[in-house]
Amino acid sequence: MTTSMTMQKQARALVIGNYRGRCGVVDALQGPEFYVWEATAWIQGLKYILEMCPDIVIVHQRKPNGAVIKLLRAVKCLISAPVIIVGCTNEPAIFQALLHGADAYLPQRFEAETLLAYIHILLSRN
Repeated sequence: MTTSMTMQKQARALVIGNYRGRCGVVDALQGPEFYVWEATAWIQGLKYILEMCPDIVIVHQRKPNGAVIKLLRAVKCLISAPVIIVGCTNEPAIFQALLHGADAYLPQRFEAETLLAYIHILLSRN
């Protein structure tokens, strides 16, 4: 008698940002569902995108700036994976991020369940 077990693929998640910002995101992704890479700098994040082709990219930004917009443009040119920005609740920053390719925007003080819900929704679309 044989049994078949369906194995679900681990989603590859890339988290980009400084240590304090990444920490909460990485903690939310702990478990067998995700394989997580971390990058402290945008250039390292882009290198991982080219090498690992993540299923989802999560960028933590403390303050809105042009670097995030440049990163979003680069990511969207390289892969079709969804991008979630976690950052301040400054409305212009949210609008700019969404305008330039972010698929979702969460405040810095997010609930892990909210982040996971966004990830599941975005990954189900691909």
